[in-house]
Amino acid sequence: MFLMHDGGAAGNKGNPAEELDGDLWIQALTYFRDLPDMGNSERYIEEALAFIGDKHVLSPLLVLEILANKENLRFKVLKQFL
Repeated sequence: MFLMHDGGAAGNKGNPAEELDGDLWIQALTYFRDLPDMGNSERYIEEALAFIGDKHVLSPLLVLEILANKENLRFKVLKQFL
């Protein structure tokens, strides 16, 4: 589980629905990160990051923390999000 600096869960904005959204996107990014097929996982990560960036569901630092464990992730996948 990822926690924010203030001790709350990632995506926690006081609204349980928003907290749930953040938790689901953390799980989705973790799942896409762990997919073995590089081409499809990058496409899925790009699509997820587009939504996360548009809706401001997760902080960029948290996204980088999650995706840092994917050794072969190309910067072009993150470029649009950052």
